[in-house]
Amino acid sequence: MPVRYPLINGVRYDFSSIETNIAGLSTLGVAELTYSDNLEPGELFGTHAQRLGRTRGQYKAEGSITLYRAEGDDLIVRLGNGFLEVVFDIYAFYAEADQPLVTDSLIGCRIKKPDVSNSAGSDPLKIKFDLDLMYILHNGIAPINNLLR
Repeated sequence: MPVRYPLINGVRYDFSSIETNIAGLSTLGVAELTYSDNLEPGELFGTHAQRLGRTRGQYKAEGSITLYRAEGDDLIVRLGNGFLEVVFDIYAFYAEADQPLVTDSLIGCRIKKPDVSNSAGSDPLKIKFDLDLMYILHNGIAPINNLLR
């Protein structure tokens, strides 16, 4: 559905519009969720200075999630021993009145690096998890043709 302008008596998505499901559990204690994917084409050059073509490329996806300490500790406990090897999914649901529900799916997540950083002050403690992803479905739409699922 195309975006209608101006948006009157409605609201756009903000961080409070997001509900996350991490490894099968709805989680409210999310401080940040980032994810991206790319398909970087290879370049084909011959004996000419101009590029002659390109390859389809290799698809890659990555992301990170920052949880408050209690939720981060809970995730590690739920994944258990060898938690850096456990594969799980993350779903981000974007919902707001008068807006369509959007669901982004981070499929085949694996924690690459938990980053625990504590400092003085009144801010809550957090754990940032760098993630390796198999792929991302952007509101159910596959990023490449013939995606292996």
